[in-house]
Amino acid sequence: MYVILRNVVTKDLASAGRLSVFSKSVIISLTHKVAYNLTRKKEKVQGKVVEVMGGQVIELDVIKAHREGIAEGKAEGIGIFIKDKLEDEIPVEIIRKKLEKNYNLNPEEAMAYIEKYSNVKTA
Repeated sequence: MYVILRNVVTKDLASAGRLSVFSKSVIISLTHKVAYNLTRKKEKVQGKVVEVMGGQVIELDVIKAHREGIAEGKAEGIGIFIKDKLEDEIPVEIIRKKLEKNYNLNPEEAMAYIEKYSNVKTA
């Protein structure tokens, strides 16, 4: 089953441009993880699964890198937002409230971003 799935993902979808490299990596990695977890109590079966699939996937680096990229992009967007509002002379308290609302931050997180991306210091 894994071999068929891998072939469809690798040859059919990826080569036709209908699947990104990220999506392909995630599908293959998660398939490894599911197969491993389904067979972990059956040593002989698991041995064969690991042999066919090429090993156990514990950490999905591509997912971790994606999450880190999203976080970096969010932080950069917040920084631009703060600088733009400060240039327009919007009061810090209003900026904080907008950060809380638009970026789902608590007051402390919002103020930490304001401090980081401006000359405003709070007590």
